Amino acid sequence: MIKSTLDIEQELYRHLNRPSIRSIISGNIMNGDRPIYAPNATKKEDIVINTITLDNSMNQMGAANINIWVPDIINPYGGTGKTPNKARLNIITKAILPLVDEYYPMSQEETFHFWVEWTQLFREESLDYSYMNIRLQYRNINYY
Repeated sequence: MIKSTLDIEQELYRHLNRPSIRSIISGNIMNGDRPIYAPNATKKEDIVINTITLDNSMNQMGAANINIWVPDIINPYGGTGKTPNKARLNIITKAILPLVDEYYPMSQEETFHFWVEWTQLFREESLDYSYMNIRLQYRNINYY
């Protein structure tokens, strides 16, 4: 069956929404866009899944992102600026990578395969957040 980018987001969400991941973040696992928290709101750690592309071929190929959002911390080396909380980003990233790198179907109902293309750290200084981007390549096997 041909899938849409929304189907891919749902499959990745189901794959990541497990106790071993939920228990290590303070926020949520979600699809699409991350909500912008009010400036005085408690800062949360969130995992946001979004899909970039998905072609319409027999073996659909596409790309998706898993973004791990973590509040920045006060720079431990002094100064007035903030810095990425690399310790937390690393803990969460290391918990997710084994689940998504070179993942093959585990049952007849699953028709997808995905693997990590890259990881990269980004800063959103205006929000006092940083996020680790895990870029996945995705293949959906369609049996006609």
